[in-house]
Amino acid sequence: MKYRAVVAAMMAGVLGMAAGGAVLASGYPSKPVRVIVPYVAGGAADITARVIAQKLSVSMGATFVVENKPGANGMIGTDFVAKAAPDGYTLLLDASGPLVVNPSLYKKTPYDPVADLAPISQITSYQYVLVVPQQSPIRSVDDLIAAARAKPGQVSYG
Repeated sequence: MKYRAVVAAMMAGVLGMAAGGAVLASGYPSKPVRVIVPYVAGGAADITARVIAQKLSVSMGATFVVENKPGANGMIGTDFVAKAAPDGYTLLLDASGPLVVNPSLYKKTPYDPVADLAPISQITSYQYVLVVPQQSPIRSVDDLIAAARAKPGQVSYG
């Protein structure tokens, strides 16, 4: 896992150096850049955004300000950015929920993630983990599915 993180950081650095000259030559950013996080402060997305914003501030010699706009399963902050001026001064650090899950979960979202937003870069990658108490007889996903089928409505998760 550390290897992948190092490779990702190196690739980001190389891309940043390659694009950095063009960006700096264009005069961007000439004013503070808002980095919107559609989640509460203190969570993984917020911490990641603050680290990235600090590094961008140093490398670009400009101010990158993180703003949390939580609510509605990430839709409030995501919609805010989708409706912002398309000038590069309002960025979104988002996860898959508001972009992939919400459009399939809700009948209507106030934004179209494909039409209203333009991806810049993938910043992180992480895996989900499925765990059970040590004493549980469940030892695989197949075991979990079998237990859920054997007792419909009785298997809970969080």
